[in-house]
Amino acid sequence: MSICAVPVEHGMKAFIYNPENSPAHRLNPVTKIISLSVVFTVSMLFNHPLYLGCLIALVACLGTVSRSLPAMWKIKYLLLILFLFPTCLWSIYMDGTPVLLHWGPLQISSRGLNYGIAMGFRLTGMLMAGLILLATTRVEDFTAGLNRLGIPYRMSFSLTLAFRLVPLFYDTFQTVVQAQQSRGFILNTGNILQKIRRTLPVLIPVFVSGIRRTDQLAVALESKGFGYRRERTRLHPIRFSRSDRLLLSAAVLFLCVCIILRLTGQGKL
Repeated sequence: MSICAVPVEHGMKAFIYNPENSPAHRLNPVTKIISLSVVFTVSMLFNHPLYLGCLIALVACLGTVSRSLPAMWKIKYLLLILFLFPTCLWSIYMDGTPVLLHWGPLQISSRGLNYGIAMGFRLTGMLMAGLILLATTRVEDFTAGLNRLGIPYRMSFSLTLAFRLVPLFYDTFQTVVQAQQSRGFILNTGNILQKIRRTLPVLIPVFVSGIRRTDQLAVALESKGFGYRRERTRLHPIRFSRSDRLLLSAAVLFLCVCIILRLTGQGKL
């Protein structure tokens, strides 16, 4: 048994992956990766808030169908920050007419506000689409999907290893905080600077534990001969179903329509 298989898989289920039986969970990982690439491409094509708002609505519908809303709710504050930060930043620093608000050297124009909202929609939609992929795809399937797309196994494994280590660090942080709170350590009181000052000592055992687990993972991989053979065998081969073909066709058609709209001047401020 792998040294870190149990805690890592538990961390993935607790933090990102949602083990449901939705239609998105049954899709081929290659289909989901290509669909994610289509969403990213469409997000970069337009800079109008109306078009990107429609894309956000589409991604939200996909999140409802795939039962990924709990994963989005866990990072609701990050999604809110990703929307508000570019909205405020572009609204202030982008010139345009008419001017909606003027305060000293700062001014907010209608064009700047619309562009800022569009950038907020773009970042939020891309993150939401990525969360749907992570919430409906196991790490092993994601690695196999990348490998099926032609990415070398070592590279795909290194990329997906980050998805394993992030929740592992998160679980370790929660364990250390709970252990310190049981000893009378108060973390959630005071202002933001006091909370940061109290959190810094907690991070030391978290990083030490993370480095130790990473070293154990490296030893486990070496003991199993990782990278000895270029060709990989899988217990569950990747197969395309009818749903995969329909979704890929719809994704390609959606991308073509968006490209045509962009070439005709639509979706641009």
